Amino acid sequence: MDWLRGFLETDWTFIEADGRRRGLTTRIRLYLPREIADLLEMAGLAVEAIHGDFEGGSFGIDSFRLIATARKA
Repeated sequence: MDWLRGFLETDWTFIEADGRRRGLTTRIRLYLPREIADLLEMAGLAVEAIHGDFEGGSFGIDSFRLIATARKA
């Protein structure tokens, strides 16, 4: 995890049926709620809510998702 830049990098190793190994590295950008809100506002949208799930639950440190609802400003 690159906390300064907000990236999560994961190395994967796949073992094929014939025993061959193949490696893959994935890099995912993680956003803070404030960053998402700023990006939406820069796009001309007004943030109405930030949720932690699709059922409208509150966003917190244990949330697996960040769901933002916004409208055209």
